[in-house]
Formats: sequence, C-alpha cells, structure tokens
Amino acid sequence: MLLSVGSLPASDLSERLEQESPCIHFRDSAQSRILFSLGWFLSVEVSWVLLGQGRLALSNRPKLKDIPKLADAGCQRIVTIQGRNELPGQIERAAKAVGLPWTWVPVGHGKAPDDEADMYLRRGLAVLVAAMEVGESVLVHCSAGIHRTGMLAFALLRWLGITESEALDIIATMRPVTREGVRAEHLAWGNQVAASAGRG
Repeated sequence: MLLSVGSLPASDLSERLEQESPCIHFRDSAQSRILFSLGWFLSVEVSWVLLGQGRLALSNRPKLKDIPKLADAGCQRIVTIQGRNELPGQIERAAKAVGLPWTWVPVGHGKAPDDEADMYLRRGLAVLVAAMEVGESVLVHCSAGIHRTGMLAFALLRWLGITESEALDIIATMRPVTREGVRAEHLAWGNQVAASAGRG
C-alpha cells in the first residue's frame, strides 16, 4: 500500500493510517518524524522514518519472498551492503524481478573501513543522499542489519546535518538492535565522512 503523507499533521495521519489499515502500527518519534511499522506484513521488522524528502528503513537481509512485499509496501530502492560470498546477487535478481532499483555496496565485514571498504561505503552514502533528495523510500541492509547497516545509516544522518545523539536516537527508533550494535569505530567513520565534506 502506498500512502502519501503530504502536509498532514501527525494526528490526522495517524487516524488515516488506522482507518486504511489497522495493521499498520503508527507512532510519532521524539524527532517528530512519521514512522510506521510493517512487521505484521514481512518476516522482518521494517519501520520507515522520514528524512528530508525521502524515507529510510533498516533491516537484516530480507528473505527473497519478502522483496515483492517490500515493493508493495512502498519501498523504492534496496541498498545491500554485503561481500560477494554473501550472495548479494540473489537480492539483486529478486529486486529487479519486481522493478526495484538495487544498489550494491560490496563490503563484507563490519569493521572500521579500510581504503577499499571506505571507498565503497562512500559511494553507497552518495547513493543514499541522492535518494533522499529525490524522495525515494530506501531499505538498507547487510546480513544481520547491525554493524554495516548502522555505520552507513549513521553517516547518512550526520551528512544530513543531524547531531550525533539525535542520529543514534533515530537509528534506535528504526531498529533498536542496530543502535545497540553501533560501535565507536562506526561513529568515528560517519563523523569523519560528514566532517570532511563540511557536513554534520
């Protein structure tokens, strides 16, 4: 189901969501970003948060059978952060089968990025920034949806000018287990990337 929030106040939007689908769990985060959860619909919990013109959600690697459901739920791009041995091509094929744009960030570990991983993650960040600017709804995942996913999401939030503490709160709102797994080295990378570009 596609829902256009437009300029609806949060109270009006929550009523509309409940009327149109009582299975959608609506909540307004502390940052006044509109969220709703699709855990009832998918085998993974997916909560969207509004960022600028776009929406972001974080998850572990989705099951292939869930990818058509993601498209039906309004997902417009999947960003996969996985090494070649994690078979990202399976996600690519499933996404393309339902017309979903797919971006591969070929990083196979959640450590502080070295030169090659740093380059790939920065390219992935550029895709995310552009996607938010044009209003896409993007799902980011790695394997468990924790270290690599959290690092890239944190870098995006810092790039968008969100403070470190608020960025961590937003990640916790989207996916608590991702927030719990974000380490100091991930934060340092995200802060450094944002600072080097004069952002954050």
